Amino acid sequence: NRSQLMPDWASLSRFEIRHVTLPLQRYRALKVPSQVLGHSVSGEAMLPLFASLYWCLDQHKCFCGIWLVPLSEMANGVVKWLTRRGRPAWVDERVMMHQWSSEFSFPSSHSQLAAAVMTWLVLSSAHAEAATSTPALPSAAYALLVAASRVHVGLHFPSDVAVGLLWGALSAAAYAHIVLPSLPSFVHWSATSRLCALLLPAAAAGLAVHAAYCVAERSRGSDPPEWSRNACRGRYKGRELDPRGVPHGNYMGMLGVLAGLAVGGAFKHLFPLHYPGSGASAFVRAVVGNGGLLALFEGIGAATPRQPLRLYAALRFLKYWLVPVYILLLAPYAFVRLGL
Repeated sequence: NRSQLMPDWASLSRFEIRHVTLPLQRYRALKVPSQVLGHSVSGEAMLPLFASLYWCLDQHKCFCGIWLVPLSEMANGVVKWLTRRGRPAWVDERVMMHQWSSEFSFPSSHSQLAAAVMTWLVLSSAHAEAATSTPALPSAAYALLVAASRVHVGLHFPSDVAVGLLWGALSAAAYAHIVLPSLPSFVHWSATSRLCALLLPAAAAGLAVHAAYCVAERSRGSDPPEWSRNACRGRYKGRELDPRGVPHGNYMGMLGVLAGLAVGGAFKHLFPLHYPGSGASAFVRAVVGNGGLLALFEGIGAATPRQPLRLYAALRFLKYWLVPVYILLLAPYAFVRLGL
């Protein structure tokens, strides 16, 4: 029952559009910076960040922190399917949509992920295994700018990004101070035991996404028709708005990251990687490694069709499964062999 699963967003949405979204969109000079900030939280931007962290700067921050990305994305998707709030540009034709998204609106995954990653990078700097220190003020400013950009591009309400920021920061703090310290040490475990243990988050996340997807599917057809009409206009005319099937395929990519992290985490001790001895060596390693990673990532992406959805989901799983396997296993092996 839709009324039992979600609040009545109408009054709040009208207030936020009138007093925040529309006035903010009058500043047209912010269009490009807002789009750039949004893309900075995309997979294509996060890949070189975490890869370079592992290969050149801080292996602890990379391996422990990268788990936050798929877990945040999938948890966010579960809440989106349960609340099913339309995006500002869907519900009000006056709002311009500068970027496309097929997902529901609440809460903002970009804001949540930016806050989670920045909070983790700052808090984990105090860990004994951390090799770098991340300043808090620039990190907080970046997360806030990402949140503001999502409002400006017409994809989120202020309440979406506020909850996303809070959720991301609190979840990363809990992860750093409660979850990680309570986990057992895997040092003396066999590779098989480590693999089984590290697959548990993937299994739990997959079940949660499947359950939420089933709930969302039962409401298919109940979305207001103006949502599709308003979303699929202008530069997006001809697109199909599917806030259930398309995001489900996307979340299979995040499930692939979790599965790849389990494999990489179980066997990375077999591929030890020392930090580069100079800035020049770090630069070469980052360029070579990220060049191979992006070629692999974009190559599979180019071969991935949007339909049928099952094939789309399967290839996204494979593409994202390869990312941590490449970062933790394949690239370190190649660096050693190449003398990098």
